[in-house]
Amino acid sequence: MAIDNPHLIWIDCEMTGLSLKDDALVEIAVQVTDSELNPIGDGIDILIATTPEKLAGMNEFVTNMHTESGLLPLISSGTTLADAEAKV
Repeated sequence: MAIDNPHLIWIDCEMTGLSLKDDALVEIAVQVTDSELNPIGDGIDILIATTPEKLAGMNEFVTNMHTESGLLPLISSGTTLADAEAKV
């Protein structure tokens, strides 16, 4: 069965590192577009708080990336992972 107007769901995640086991998710953004890549709605962008230990464990590359983007100082004001899961 063909779909006349399929939607695409775009998800971008920021983490304290690349390990799903050892690192923490600190931001998730979701945007839905149509097949022509036109946004449908406003999308969401959710900051997720994590422990000081997870932040201290970031390597230099990740620390610099999140500092330069402005994300690092905002992480502590984020929501819980459970709340983010419910919103997504």
